[in-house]
Amino acid sequence: MRLRTALSYALAFSGLLLLWFPLFLVLAPYIEIGREEARAFMAYHEAKKLREEYLPFVSAADSDSNEIARALRIKTRTKLPKFDVWEHPYEIVRLDVSGGQDIRVFSCGPDGISASDGLDDDDIASDRPSLLQRFRRKRSRQWVIAFSAWGTAWAGSCVLYAWYRRRQVPVW
Repeated sequence: MRLRTALSYALAFSGLLLLWFPLFLVLAPYIEIGREEARAFMAYHEAKKLREEYLPFVSAADSDSNEIARALRIKTRTKLPKFDVWEHPYEIVRLDVSGGQDIRVFSCGPDGISASDGLDDDDIASDRPSLLQRFRRKRSRQWVIAFSAWGTAWAGSCVLYAWYRRRQVPVW
């Protein structure tokens, strides 16, 4: 008799778990976050690739061989002929760092706007991989919310089921 009761509880709790599964699916991270994250990663890796491509121009900045070398010599922000995934041109700027010179290739991000003196929150630069952590935090937060809401709903319905079952109150 005890085994039969335990099995009936197990089946009921499994059924309640499946009953609340659509709630979990609704609260789970949606596909659009994955698209935004993929676009940001693509823009970051393309900016890194462009940085490696244009890095020799820093040493050639003394010559007037082309427009980008001239722009790097006078340290102005210059738009590159390459476009990011949001159809905005990449920009390049020369940086003075300790131990030499470097360049930063960056994308203005989804909004296409960048601050004149630095980078906005959504800008993606070749030397700032930490900027992509916001997507990971957002996705992790949504998974925690989805699992906690699903678990809470399931646990609450299991407690109610057990309470009704002990009292022999008809559930339906």
